[in-house]
Amino acid sequence: MDDMNWNRYKYRQFAQEACQPAQDLAKRVDILVRTAVDLGCGYGQSTKVLDEVFHEAEVTGVDRNPEIIRLARQKHPECRFVQADLMSLQGRYDLVFSNAALQWVPDHENAIWRLMKNLNEDGVLAVGFPQTKGEPLFDIFEELIQKYFPEYPVRWNALEAAEYHRILQSCASSFDYWETDYYYHGFDPEAMMDWLVNARLEPLDPDLKEETVQALAAELKERVAGAYQMDENGHILLKIHRIFFTAVR
Repeated sequence: MDDMNWNRYKYRQFAQEACQPAQDLAKRVDILVRTAVDLGCGYGQSTKVLDEVFHEAEVTGVDRNPEIIRLARQKHPECRFVQADLMSLQGRYDLVFSNAALQWVPDHENAIWRLMKNLNEDGVLAVGFPQTKGEPLFDIFEELIQKYFPEYPVRWNALEAAEYHRILQSCASSFDYWETDYYYHGFDPEAMMDWLVNARLEPLDPDLKEETVQALAAELKERVAGAYQMDENGHILLKIHRIFFTAVR
């Protein structure tokens, strides 16, 4: 899948849309931040948000994909970026921030406990991630992944709200939890689906057979066309539900 590896142009088309949730989450952090780490930083949009909100802080963006890190450094040379797995984080920080990565991580209870240990005293873990179950585009896509790639796990890693409350009560001195719907309009569904296929499948296996990926993409486009009402420009209105929490050590 070399020529489809993260399809950088399409990723950049939609990555900008992730800035609003990152800004909303960063504004809920009300401590003095001197050191911050942005886990699953992608092209660095959320890292840049932290750099702008916490002017005096030393901010580091972390992503496991070396090509993404290279391009993040290119796009935001004023920020610091490191290639690493987010669950192998070392050191302690005033702020451990993640805008859209925890959905890729199984066992959220263990992940939250581990990340809380990377905080300084009174530091904050600030997390947001999409919970897309129930939105037709994503439901159809996950169904097709199981059809074409049955060996890969379903990526519904989000827990129920009561479970997050239980976990946070056990490991944080205080916390806030909330959920929000974001609506995105004016998107060409074919471009969005091309991006989604790359973003979802590449982390599983960069060497997937392109014929199989293309067959999945073609069926996805056919089925999604019947699941949404398109406007006069052929665009759709997409809802993405997001889970957020901030937790103080």
